[in-house]
Amino acid sequence: MYLFLLILLYPLDSLYAAGNYLAVIEEGNRLFEDTTLTLEQRIDIHKKLASSYVAIGSERLAKLDFLEALFLDHDLELDPRLTSPKVMRVYMEAKSSFAFPPTRVPRPERSLPSILVPGIVQRNEGKAKLGNTLLISGIVSVGGIITSHYMYNRTHNLYLDAGSEEEIERRYNEYKTWYNFRGFFISTGVITYLVHLFSLASD
Repeated sequence: MYLFLLILLYPLDSLYAAGNYLAVIEEGNRLFEDTTLTLEQRIDIHKKLASSYVAIGSERLAKLDFLEALFLDHDLELDPRLTSPKVMRVYMEAKSSFAFPPTRVPRPERSLPSILVPGIVQRNEGKAKLGNTLLISGIVSVGGIITSHYMYNRTHNLYLDAGSEEEIERRYNEYKTWYNFRGFFISTGVITYLVHLFSLASD
């Protein structure tokens, strides 16, 4: 590949060494018409075009070619021993204005238990406030459902076994209170899980 690159770009090297910068620009832009160019070849052409533009005083065009090269290779560096100070200055100016794409932090892998329990995924992915709220709400809802369901069954049986009218009314009120508590905790549990699922789907 390096031999092919040398053969392909040799005319640019010889033209640049001879100080024929306009010919380098013309030939370099023509080479871009070749759809078989490798990434490395395109980067090298952009570098030679940029250096030629600097030589003829077109620093704005030189920066554009350096930006194109940086877009193709974010880690592109020029060797200061082989690069003139003027070209290096223009390159550094182009690099300082280049908007490098942000590094995306990989999302932690979601295990099945963490998906099933509201709040775990959110805490693991940096949403501590939402995660803590969902986790506490889930725990309270589950605990409330278990307790209220137990008391609902207990008071319902006591209500059915009540003898006097006064006891029947009292047992009924107790039974109705725990029935309402159970409905409340079931509702909060469902809402908590729906918020949890929506949060997972929106990420």
